[in-house]
Amino acid sequence: MSTSRKESRRKRPGCLVISILGGIAGFAFLMLVFPNCDANSKQGRMARSLSRDQLAGLHRAMTKLWDKIPKEERESAHIRFGSDQIPEEFGGLDAHLVRIRDGNSIIRLQGCMDHYLDLVFYGVGEPTSRGDHSPRIVLMSGEHEIQTETLWRPDQEAPVPESGK
Repeated sequence: MSTSRKESRRKRPGCLVISILGGIAGFAFLMLVFPNCDANSKQGRMARSLSRDQLAGLHRAMTKLWDKIPKEERESAHIRFGSDQIPEEFGGLDAHLVRIRDGNSIIRLQGCMDHYLDLVFYGVGEPTSRGDHSPRIVLMSGEHEIQTETLWRPDQEAPVPESGK
């Protein structure tokens, strides 16, 4: 075996250490870059800080957007507004996405791969056969264990934490 091969083999453990340290540093960097999508994140706290009147106004605005969809298009309606097209009624929320459809509509406050922080609007559009269609706004977060908190109902005084789906 030549001398250069022996030296090459001795350097390999150092490469492994450098690779491991690089992976740890990369993971730490990604944790700083990607937003927090938990219900206790900055966006979650902002959603909880909205007054009953503000939440009722958001629900009315979402209903008005639904009402603007021509009746013949409603059955297949799944309208999306990206972050650069958010309707001005929702501008103060710093939303990433607004989706309007039958059953429930959402305002996505944060998105972390498959983990989202959404305001889900029920009672907008036509009732569906899926679940309770009573008017309400629910803060929903999580990926596998979904956490929900009803922030607003017309007859509710305070937010109500709920269990996962």
